[in-house]
Amino acid sequence: DYDIVDVPVGGAIKARITPEELGSLEMIRLTGVLNDDDIAYFTQNASSVICLDISSVSIIDNNATKSTENNTLDGGFNSLTSLKEVYMPVNLKVIEGNAFSGCESLEKVYWGTDSQLEVIGMGFSQDLWYNVTFWGPFSYCTALKSIDIPKNVMTIKTSAFYGSGIEEVNFAEDAAIDVLEATEYYVTNNLGASQP
Repeated sequence: DYDIVDVPVGGAIKARITPEELGSLEMIRLTGVLNDDDIAYFTQNASSVICLDISSVSIIDNNATKSTENNTLDGGFNSLTSLKEVYMPVNLKVIEGNAFSGCESLEKVYWGTDSQLEVIGMGFSQDLWYNVTFWGPFSYCTALKSIDIPKNVMTIKTSAFYGSGIEEVNFAEDAAIDVLEATEYYVTNNLGASQP
């Protein structure tokens, strides 16, 4: 059974659950509204989480209100090394940055049949010597062997799955995808994944 943590407004997770309580939970369902601070607090303290259900949350910027939710997950849940499965927000339209990067035990991502996801993006950084490092929302998720791509996804960016264990990519028959950038995992693993 899931432990449910309702966050009625962005920035309120600290008032809803202590770091100690959060660190002891393995199956967590978050509901309500999450902002960047909530996600950072969760990631810093949810050291035992195995299953995370965020399917009914709204994600907003720190300076936004629920009425201006941006439906973009750009980092935050990265490096949750015990996380094995995640249920994604149905209203999420863009996932990018290092959203779940480094979640080395992550095996399954559930999008939901009504997923509004349109873009699986990427992130990058550049040092003083102009060396660029790329990562994606599922980079270095080495236990992630298979992923289903929701039907509304139109773009999958380079390095979205960089360094992951991806061996199989499944597109919906009625998929909307129109851009699929060449990524290292398609080339090196010779997936044979077809674009509808």
